Amino acid sequence: MSITNDAIVALIVAESYWKIPGDTMTVCALTLWNDYTVIGKAACLDPAEFNAETGRRLAREDAMRQIIPLVGYEMASRRAAAREPIDGLNGLA
Repeated sequence: MSITNDAIVALIVAESYWKIPGDTMTVCALTLWNDYTVIGKAACLDPAEFNAETGRRLAREDAMRQIIPLVGYEMASRRAAAREPIDGLNGLA
């Protein structure tokens, strides 16, 4: 089973962007359906070539990449839920 881009997008309920003052860093915060927030970032090496739209796009792509392992973990946890819990981790199941 693969995790599609559409499935990742469906998890997002809000997004916010910030440009760090005096820098070329753009930050994107994606809030997921469960109120968990994932942060992505992008920066331009040459301030003369900074483009706000490109910074936002790249920061969002970075944040979306952060979601993939979280979804994979959730899928694996659900698949393993029927098995015996690991000693010392009973409260996590």
